[in-house]
Amino acid sequence: MMDDQPGATCPLCGGGDCCFRLERHGRRYWTCRDCDLLFLDRAQLPASADERRRYSLHDNSQRSSGYLAFLERLRRPVLDWLRQRWPEHVSAAGNRPRGLDYCCGPYPMLAELMAETGFPVVAWDPYFSERPRSSLVAEAPFDFILCCEVAEHFFRPREEFAFLIGLLAPGGLIAVMTARHDAVDRLEAWHYLSDETHVSLFSRRSLDWLAGRLGLRLTLRAGDIAFLELVEAG
Repeated sequence: MMDDQPGATCPLCGGGDCCFRLERHGRRYWTCRDCDLLFLDRAQLPASADERRRYSLHDNSQRSSGYLAFLERLRRPVLDWLRQRWPEHVSAAGNRPRGLDYCCGPYPMLAELMAETGFPVVAWDPYFSERPRSSLVAEAPFDFILCCEVAEHFFRPREEFAFLIGLLAPGGLIAVMTARHDAVDRLEAWHYLSDETHVSLFSRRSLDWLAGRLGLRLTLRAGDIAFLELVEAG
């Protein structure tokens, strides 16, 4: 059910044409009619301490078969993209292409796996890294950025992606793994809404809007993988 009463501003496009979509676990979610983002009511955003506590529960330091299979869903298509672009693992500048694992969590397993296949990756997380986000600017540009189950946590998704674009080399890739709400049959039963830190839920239309506004080329890969490539000028 949708409630047409105004009361929310979209954190992706900034539009005010938003409607109440549903309530789940006492949390209210809105849909933007302009970009189709599904987002948590701004008054219910989790506190930083609650976010950190939730993320600390993620045990991603063990190479279990299940966790490796989960990471492989993103790692494999990224490796295919990198090897096609740089068959010799060497960039135009004569260096190995470098990546960033953005919001890597308490243990950077994905960064480790990428490095083992010849692609060094810097890992950073707002809660578990000892340096500020601004320090990444000095390490840019990156040839690829990994966002593995990250975008759904963005309070201000447009600002976050704009920041990431500023870290990308020309023609670089932002590889996103996030479940899309338009692929769900029954939104009321969607497991993504069981996590109070999932505050910005995308659809294909949301990603199309983002790509069009920020100069990116969108390619949807298998499952919940989306590639956002920075369009090179000229």
